Amino acid sequence: MKNSFFSRAASTFSPLPDLKKDTVCPDFLDYLAIQNVLSLYCVAVDSKSYNLLEEVFTDDVVAEYEFSSLRGVDEVVRSIASRLVL
Repeated sequence: MKNSFFSRAASTFSPLPDLKKDTVCPDFLDYLAIQNVLSLYCVAVDSKSYNLLEEVFTDDVVAEYEFSSLRGVDEVVRSIASRLVL
């Protein structure tokens, strides 16, 4: 099976597969969704619009750090906001 550019199994870049007109590779949609979430995280942090982080993380998020364990989106958002106060 030939790997596509956005294939999870691809270890190197390879050409996109031939697609029929008006079709989109599902892996490409996954790629765009991930890219959008990462971009939203950056916008939220850079603009200090921490309420946007509720769209980045699921309600049941668990963040494990060496210094603490955070559970739930509210706790994660509070922790990020408190650490980035200048």
